[in-house]
Amino acid sequence: MAETGVFVGYSKAQHGFQANTNMTLSLPFLIALLAMLVFWAVGAYNRLVRLKSAIGRAFALVDLQLKERDALVRPLTDASQVYLAPESYLFDAVVAAHQQAQTAASMVRSHPAQAGAAQALDMAEQVLADSMEHMLSRLQDAAQAAPRLIADTQMPLQFQAWAEAEGRLGFSRQGYNDAVRVFNQAVMQFPAVLLARLFGFAPSAMLQSKRSFSASKFADLMPQDKR
Repeated sequence: MAETGVFVGYSKAQHGFQANTNMTLSLPFLIALLAMLVFWAVGAYNRLVRLKSAIGRAFALVDLQLKERDALVRPLTDASQVYLAPESYLFDAVVAAHQQAQTAASMVRSHPAQAGAAQALDMAEQVLADSMEHMLSRLQDAAQAAPRLIADTQMPLQFQAWAEAEGRLGFSRQGYNDAVRVFNQAVMQFPAVLLARLFGFAPSAMLQSKRSFSASKFADLMPQDKR
């Protein structure tokens, strides 16, 4: 019986030694695993920050093109009033839509990766596009009724400048959308999506490409090649 007790005691002691050994061996593993998780989290967070900053840089180019195009709104409406003086509501609509678009652009300028701000700019740009389309359609009718509009040296140049500004704006929008696409993919990927939710990284919204008028539709108002 004494030998049996000694054997049982030895077995318990051996089992306790193995348990302590397993705990000792698992501690470095847990520390290494925790270090890897921290390293990954820091890297993933920094990547999300870089991609979000890239959206801001991309919008800076959009903003530049918006400002260049916006500088053409007043000269174009002023010149158009010569031919559509009785329809002043057309110019009022363009000016109001332009102011709304400028306000929306300032929101995106402050928060370039915020989906709501980009969507608000989209809606404001659509209103401006529609109001400009309406005004230019009436100008086309006026041009057909009054050929002197085509002979005007300023009006066709302003049409051309607006069309070219819209084209450059379209390219800059595409660059912004590319940056948003990469950011959104990073935000939605697992397991980065867990980190994104923890730190408030939300998917952004793209800017839709809009043209206020078709150049071919108003070809008779454009400068003609004299060659």
